[in-house]
Amino acid sequence: KDVEFLILSDLHDNTYGANNSKLLDCINAASVSDIIIAGDMITGKKKSDWSKTVDFMLKLAENHRIYYVNGNHEYRTKIFFDEYGNKYYDYKSILENAGIIFLENQSADIGNIRITGLEIDKRFYKKFKRYTLSIEEIENSIGKCDESFYNILVAHNPRYIDVYKKWNPDMTVSGHFHGGIARLPRIGGVISPQFDLFPKYSGGIYRLGKLIAIVSKGLGTHSIKVRLFNKPEVIKIKLQKY
Repeated sequence: KDVEFLILSDLHDNTYGANNSKLLDCINAASVSDIIIAGDMITGKKKSDWSKTVDFMLKLAENHRIYYVNGNHEYRTKIFFDEYGNKYYDYKSILENAGIIFLENQSADIGNIRITGLEIDKRFYKKFKRYTLSIEEIENSIGKCDESFYNILVAHNPRYIDVYKKWNPDMTVSGHFHGGIARLPRIGGVISPQFDLFPKYSGGIYRLGKLIAIVSKGLGTHSIKVRLFNKPEVIKIKLQKY
C-alpha cells in the first residue's frame, strides 16, 4: 500500500512558538502517522538544555510512530561519558518509554519497507579533515542490504551519500548540513558545518540512478545562528505502490 512519512532533522533545541506549538501544528496538518528523525534534535554541549526538545518529542509521540536515528550531537553525548555522564542515556530512556524507536545501527520494518539507521564514527564529523568511509565499514555496522525490502537508509552526514549508494538502498535520508547555512540560486548551499564550501548534497532531493537521496535542510541552528535564504523545513514523503 501507499506509505507516507515525515522527516525531521537538526532542531538543535530550537522552538517555534510557545512549547513548539507552531511546529506541532505544521506536523499535525500533514496528517501522517510515521516520522523519521534524521539526527541532531538536541545540541551536544555541556550546558545545553534539552527539556524543551524532550517535551516536544513526547508530545509528538502521542500521535505518531517515530523512528529516531542519531546525528553527531546525540552520538557525541553518548560516547563521551566522562564529559556528559548519563545525559544521553536519560534522554533516550525517556523517549523510548514514550514508544519512540531508536535505530542505532539497527533496522525496523513497516511492511515491506525497511528503515535502517547508520551511525558513523566521530572522525567523519571533524572540521577541516577529510576521512574516507568505506562500504566495508558500513556493512560491519549494519550488515548487507536485504534487497527483498524497499530499503531506506538514514545516515545523518550527507557528505558520504556516494558511499551509502554502494550499500544499494532505494532511498537515503540525511541532514547535518543545515541547508548549507546560506543558499544561492542555482548553486545551493554555501558551506557545511564542517566547512565544506558548496557541498555537493546540501539540501533537497537527488536522483542517483536507482537511489533517491533526500537531504533535509533541517529545522534549527546552534553555534552559527544564521539561515540565509534557507527556510527551516519539515519534509513529507509519499511512497506509492506499483
